[in-house]
Amino acid sequence: MATRQSFSRLSACVSLLLAGQAAASGFLATGPGARAAALGGAFTGLADDASAVYYNPAGLAGQRGALMLEHVPVNQAGTGLAFDDGRLDFAGIHYPSRIGTFGFAALQFAAGRIEGRQTLSEAADRIQATQTALFLPYAAALGSLSLGVTGKSIMYSLGSYRGTGYGADLGAKAALFQGDSALGRETRLFAGVTVRNAVAPAMRLYQDPVALERTFAAGLGASALVRESYDAAQNRVSYDRIAADLDFVRGDQDTVLSPAGGLEYSYLDRYALRGGFSRLGNITIGFGLGGPDSAFRFDYAADVGALAPQHRFTVSWVFTPSKAKVESGVRFSAFRRAKLDQERLKDRFVREGRAAAAAGDYELAWADFQKARVLDPEDKIAADLAESSREGSRLAGVKARLDEARRQRAAGNDAKAVAAALAALVFDPASPEAADYAAQLRNELISSGTAAQFESTRRAMIEEGELAFQAARADGNVAAMRRALERVKALEPDADAVWKPLEASLDEARQQLLASSLDDARRAFAAKDAVVVARSVRRIRRLDPDQSELPGLEAKLRKASRRGMLSFYDAHYVRQLYDTAAADYVLGNYATSAQTLALLLRCDAAHRDANALVDRLREEGRIAQEQEP
Repeated sequence: MATRQSFSRLSACVSLLLAGQAAASGFLATGPGARAAALGGAFTGLADDASAVYYNPAGLAGQRGALMLEHVPVNQAGTGLAFDDGRLDFAGIHYPSRIGTFGFAALQFAAGRIEGRQTLSEAADRIQATQTALFLPYAAALGSLSLGVTGKSIMYSLGSYRGTGYGADLGAKAALFQGDSALGRETRLFAGVTVRNAVAPAMRLYQDPVALERTFAAGLGASALVRESYDAAQNRVSYDRIAADLDFVRGDQDTVLSPAGGLEYSYLDRYALRGGFSRLGNITIGFGLGGPDSAFRFDYAADVGALAPQHRFTVSWVFTPSKAKVESGVRFSAFRRAKLDQERLKDRFVREGRAAAAAGDYELAWADFQKARVLDPEDKIAADLAESSREGSRLAGVKARLDEARRQRAAGNDAKAVAAALAALVFDPASPEAADYAAQLRNELISSGTAAQFESTRRAMIEEGELAFQAARADGNVAAMRRALERVKALEPDADAVWKPLEASLDEARQQLLASSLDDARRAFAAKDAVVVARSVRRIRRLDPDQSELPGLEAKLRKASRRGMLSFYDAHYVRQLYDTAAADYVLGNYATSAQTLALLLRCDAAHRDANALVDRLREEGRIAQEQEP
């Protein structure tokens, strides 16, 4: 008597589960993981969670240790959420070690309530059908290339029939690019290839052994940080992340070459929305809770193209710590460092400036508010604080030095009293209080016959000012020349012979530099070199803000500079470059700041804040003339 059984319910469940996928692949034509399913099953390039054991075992290399559990109810009709027809369950765990990542996983499809009979005349029995796969993966990273292999055992059970086969999958994943790009910060591009059933399991139930289909998958995956937000209260930077994958799959039996793709947007890198299309053209959607640094994650996916919607529920526990992230060194990626430094440092300097002002240290408060203003020139609060503290800083600086002079005078330390009094005069040459006390102290010392100390100290300071003036002239720094001249004049206001030559030298240098800068601007315009034009315009503005040619030069510069701004991403990149340069400035890395500003000005030579920061660097003497961008 021929042996036959009725598999109608099993066939319906399997057809629903596979939704038309290759019959020769059996239940393994669909992979585990709600996240991968929501991306249309396109996961060969990304392969960055525990479902990589199926999609690309090489993706396990470098992952944190994790446990993933998944349940998929399989239904013939309805909402797809009933538990009557069948189920697909997955459990997988992997653990990274010094010699690679090891793991274990089990995937099982089960269907009950199947009617089976030996002959049509016999009463039907209820039988159980299960299809189980056990995976034993190993993956290791070799530089930017990861390799993986999975040994597996496939077991079929249908009533009294049993079948077992053994096989292996192979996978490779390569990091093609990692850095900042037009797509976003920390862009990562991966390529992956997988051969499922490279060693094909062959099983026999009640017929000749049949080998599962060998399938080849290749994919490109990418991810990037596309938005950053700073929480000052928690001193934490959060990101949005975008990820995408495009796969092509081809089998050696039933599966024709077909594409699959998916896109994921993760808000704050914790709340994800996903969508994709499977290689059968079905639409897939899903969402996720938890991100790369979360200990627990929940993912959901739905395939809306099947007979009944296919719902997937996945829970993951990541049990090894995340890699330490350095957020305060010298070498960050440009984009990430810019945001971290700009937001955190601005908040820090505003906070420290307020504390210094409350303690009466207006000099320090003004310096801190100035740094905050440089970090964010559009911040009106920082600008108002800097402006309001300017006068307080000047008065407090003079007062502190005069108080020190009076204390030293009272203690009989005339040399220190003279040094402090003249230091107040040099600190603010326009201060009448400093000038009056210096004159008073000199007269007292003349009366006591000890004025020689005053004169020698003043002479030394004048010589120091003259040397500073000559150094500034050699560097072409007119602002520093003016400061040195003002200090010399304040120290010896009645001695024209001392400071008149310096005044004449300043005027001569200013005229020479002005003529040279005008010539440079004209030549640069003819050569269409916007960066040199910007440098010339800055120098002209510093030398003579009322120069008649300046408005026309600025207009031409703006027009020429706009040609360098090609897209939104250019403007975004320029903003990050400014943040980086500003952070370097406030941290005292002046040469690095100038180098970053040079990159910025190549993109936008008319950038207002960048040119203002270059002016500040030059006027403060932080960079030499040849270092000016």
